[in-house]
Amino acid sequence: MQLQPNLEICHAQSHADYALPWVDGLALLGGVQYSANKYANRTGDVEVGDYAIVNVGSRYTTKLDGYETVFRLSVDNLFDKKYLDGVYTTKTNSASYSGFRDGDPAYIVGLDRTVTVSLEANF
Repeated sequence: MQLQPNLEICHAQSHADYALPWVDGLALLGGVQYSANKYANRTGDVEVGDYAIVNVGSRYTTKLDGYETVFRLSVDNLFDKKYLDGVYTTKTNSASYSGFRDGDPAYIVGLDRTVTVSLEANF
């Protein structure tokens, strides 16, 4: 079987958005993202493993001074999973030598736990 470099065979995501009935405008958010293993080249010599990460958050929608306003809090990679998000084989040229040789694997490190707060106002 011919492999496609840095392309997983399976990638799946599931997200949920639950509006709390007892607090007007407040919603809880959650999701899971799964990625199967990937290969750096077509022969499968270099592989990175599969991973799953969990994301959670909340959203509060209200009106401030008559304008619809949304406050958001999200935590991506809730459990701070260490993972490799991708891999590829390097190509070098004489104009920009980076210390790699042609065909060396280069890895893309997945993001650590990330907390984001945002405010959106529509006017």
